[in-house]
Amino acid sequence: MDQYYVFMIIKAVISVVIALLLGNGIVVWFNNMPVRWFQEEGESLPPALIKDTESERQRLASTPWKLVFTVFFGASGVFMAVRGINSVHDCWHDGNFFIVSMMAICDAKYRVVPDQLNALLAVSAVGFVSFNEKMLEPLYGALIGLSLGLATYGLGRIIYHKTVIGGADLKFYISVGLVTGVNGVLAIFIMISIFALIHIVYPKHH
Repeated sequence: MDQYYVFMIIKAVISVVIALLLGNGIVVWFNNMPVRWFQEEGESLPPALIKDTESERQRLASTPWKLVFTVFFGASGVFMAVRGINSVHDCWHDGNFFIVSMMAICDAKYRVVPDQLNALLAVSAVGFVSFNEKMLEPLYGALIGLSLGLATYGLGRIIYHKTVIGGADLKFYISVGLVTGVNGVLAIFIMISIFALIHIVYPKHH
């Protein structure tokens, strides 16, 4: 068998093993995350979290979510392996997917994104510095992310006379900017805006 295909099969197998670890690990970590992480300064715990805690049930059910996330991480890992992406870069991507997925779960379940996860995402940007054409690209991305977040906040106050974006969202845009750079954070902002518009418009017509 050609050496290239042997190498790709090995990478694919490794990706599947990593997917099993991450897919199971994300559910276990979420269910065991310290309760205090979900409490924002000056705010009480999310009612949904209190309800889950009092009922002593899992915050996120093992079935089917372990399988769902294992398939997700497996598919992304195999895709990057087939595309021939650098193994180190591949590992960093897996780490980012893990952190961002955890943030998405927290937001979906309890409408809170722990600062600790934002900090982890920001720190993970270190792994992408060498892949940028410009050394200051992460800094530029963070500044653009902050600017987009502040612009969204300002427009919300002007148009709707209320807060449409919180501190956690600002931190998220900064962290995403550090990881993806200028083009990445702009693309993500546009996609988020499109999905938000669909979410706002859809219920009004159905």
